[in-house]
Amino acid sequence: IPPHPFFENIEGLCGFYDNDQSNDFTLTDGSVTSDTEEFGYDWLIDGELEDCYVNATNCTLGANVTTACDILATDIFEDCHGVVDYHQYLVDCEYDVCLETSP
Repeated sequence: IPPHPFFENIEGLCGFYDNDQSNDFTLTDGSVTSDTEEFGYDWLIDGELEDCYVNATNCTLGANVTTACDILATDIFEDCHGVVDYHQYLVDCEYDVCLETSP
């Protein structure tokens, strides 16, 4: 894929768009963190904290539950499996489905 005109020409909360994952959590002072909560709060605009919350919901799908997420592990995406590790996407998808279906 040819680079977009924004490639290596942006910075901020969405990263640098430079294909370097090691700098994706760069704080406003230029340092880098691995703590996602610290990262989010660092980019917080003064007065906006009341809209932020930590989702502490524990959600577990039963082992025998089939979801729309399961398509990620099928032959349909087999060509992608060698390029992209789908396992975390599957876990995230199942979590989202669980949150949507929980009372």
